[in-house]
Amino acid sequence: MNRNSGSRNRQTPMKRWKTGLKVPALMVLMLAYAFARNPILIPPVVLSAVILFILSGLPVSMLLLRLRVPISFLVVMTLLLAFFSGHTRLMTLGPVVLRLEGLVLAAVILARVISIMIVSIVLIHTTPSAGLPGELNRLGIPRILTDMAVLTGRYIGVLGEDYTLMRRAMRLRGYRKNRFSIKGLVTLASLTGTLLIRGFEQSERVFRAMKLRGYGTSVSSPDGWTMRTRARDIVMTVIVISAAVLVISAELLLRGA
Repeated sequence: MNRNSGSRNRQTPMKRWKTGLKVPALMVLMLAYAFARNPILIPPVVLSAVILFILSGLPVSMLLLRLRVPISFLVVMTLLLAFFSGHTRLMTLGPVVLRLEGLVLAAVILARVISIMIVSIVLIHTTPSAGLPGELNRLGIPRILTDMAVLTGRYIGVLGEDYTLMRRAMRLRGYRKNRFSIKGLVTLASLTGTLLIRGFEQSERVFRAMKLRGYGTSVSSPDGWTMRTRARDIVMTVIVISAAVLVISAELLLRGA
């Protein structure tokens, strides 16, 4: 009995937050992040996402693992804006011109997307697997979409670990990524295909395991709306929704200024 009470006391505020209130509050906050486009709002947006991550108690290494692949893709895509958007020239690199407006736009987009991803990771990893899909369904989202989103969030990290292990094995066999060649491209294509096949096979195994555990039957959420609402749940919900309203209001005011 004491051991169970001790584990409850060690739970972080995000994990103790009632699922029925946490899910809509954090979704509203992510919508507010997506609505913010003025560079002035980006520091508070990023700061609030970092505070939520700290309150979640999740390890930083896990966050870096989840963000490594999407951030690499986003950096490449957003940096293109720095060279092709805007009129104020900052630097000329041969035929390529670095522009101020494009650089600011790239930084804003990157910060917004990273903040949304941080909040989504906090939401997924601090909410019971049985509770999150049910609360999303109560918000009117179809069950198939909620299940796909939850499973995707859960297993992106697994695919990242598989990718790291396969790259390490390739380097031990003499592969060098810095050497551009047709053989290297073929190797990378084979690596991508292997990851896709392994991901597909793993999804089939997970689905069979879910069916054996009763997936598809209507089971009430252990942390849904029927659970008693505590004062701290209401306080957390009010704080997060107020932050979202402030971000949206500030964006509207700055647009009208």
